[in-house]
Formats: sequence, C-alpha cells, structure tokens
Amino acid sequence: MNEQRCNALLGVSEASTVDDIRRAYRKLALKLHPDKASGNEEKFKQITEAYQLLLDIRNGRQKREKSRGKPSQHGHGAASKVYRGH
Repeated sequence: MNEQRCNALLGVSEASTVDDIRRAYRKLALKLHPDKASGNEEKFKQITEAYQLLLDIRNGRQKREKSRGKPSQHGHGAASKVYRGH
C-alpha cells in the first residue's frame, strides 16, 4: 500500500499532520469497527494498516527534519547542556 492510497483511505491530504491522521483514523475506526452492527472487518483492517503506515512515514519525516536543524552533539546547543546538580 502506498502513501497516496493510505491518504485516500483515511480521507486526509499529503500535508496532514500526525494529529489530523489520528483524528481521521479514530473517526473511521469507530464507524467501521467489526464489533459494531454497521462494522466492516476488511475495511477496518485496511484503515488500520493505512494509519500505521502513515504514522511511520510522518514520524520518519519529522525525525529527519529535526535532525537537519539540530546542532551536532559535539557543538554548542541543547545537547551540550548537562545538569550539574547545582
């Protein structure tokens, strides 16, 4: 399953945030859950897989973006500030 298909299944755009994806998934999960009378097990499995893949993709992007703007561990910045117990 590719990213575009996942976006389409959950009804979110490529620019959607992790929170947008979570909201869309929860809304669909409540509607399609197999324990509900109107539930659909196959579609529930599809949206769950799409949700997991999109979260992996988005979280990977966020980590890459953060690491690009972060100073090195040997430079000056948050990584070099150490609690000294004062």
